[in-house]
Amino acid sequence: MLSLSPMMPLPLLDSMVADSMLVDSLMADRWLAPAPDDRLTRLSREGPRTETHEDKYIVTITAPGVAAVDIECEAEEVGGGRTRLSVRGKTVTATTTHFMEQAVVLPPDADVEKTQAESADGLLTLTVPRKAAPEPTRRRIAVSATADAETAEDHDSRPYQLTVAAPGVAASDLEISAAEGMLTVSGATERTGARLKKAFRLPRDADLERATAAHVDGLLTVSVPKKAAAEALRIAINSPAAAEAEGYVHCEVE
Repeated sequence: MLSLSPMMPLPLLDSMVADSMLVDSLMADRWLAPAPDDRLTRLSREGPRTETHEDKYIVTITAPGVAAVDIECEAEEVGGGRTRLSVRGKTVTATTTHFMEQAVVLPPDADVEKTQAESADGLLTLTVPRKAAPEPTRRRIAVSATADAETAEDHDSRPYQLTVAAPGVAASDLEISAAEGMLTVSGATERTGARLKKAFRLPRDADLERATAAHVDGLLTVSVPKKAAAEALRIAINSPAAAEAEGYVHCEVE
C-alpha cells in the first residue's frame, strides 16, 4: 500500500524558501564582488593538440582570456634532434589575471625556425613546416700523420674528440667517412695483418664539414668542432595589421 507523508507545515516551508533566497543572495554577492588583483584564473586545462600533415605540424593551444601580446614561446632541443615548444602567457585585468602554460615536443624534422603563429578567439595556432628528408651524403676525412697543435678554448666551444686504438695500421691505411650523423673508421694492412672497423654516432651539433683526424703512434684522434648556436627568432602573430593592433608572440630558438 502506498503511504503518503503528511503535508509539510506552511511555516516550515516558508522558512526553507527564505533560506533558499538567502543562499541565492549570498551567491550573487559572491559572483558580483570584484576579485582580488592577484587572483589567477586558468579557464582551460586542455593540453596542446598536434596534427601531423605531409608537409607540416599544426599545434593548437587554448588560451582563453590571454591576449596575443602577452604570449611567449621558447624552442629548445631536448635530445635526439627533438624540439620542445614551451608556450606561456599572462594577461592582467582590473578583476583577475588569466594565465596559460603549455609545452609540446616535436620530431627532428620540424623546421622550428619557420614557425608561423596565429592567435584568434582564445586559440593559439602554431604551424611548423616539416624539413625535407636530406639526401644521403658521405664525406671523407683526411688522416694526418702528425698531431694538431692544442688550442686554448673554453669548454663550450671545445670540439668533440674521439680516440681509437689502431695499432699496426698506418695513417695511409685508414679511411674515415661521415654520413647521416654516423662516423665510420676502417682500415686494413697486409703488412701486419691488422684490421679495424668501427662506427660512432655523433651529436647533432657536430660540424662534420670541419672535422680533422690525426694518427700518431697507433692512436687515431678525430676532432669534430661544434656548430654555432642558433640565434633567437621572433615570429609575428596574424596579419601585419592585426599584429600591429594585438601584438606578437616571439620564439627563442636555442
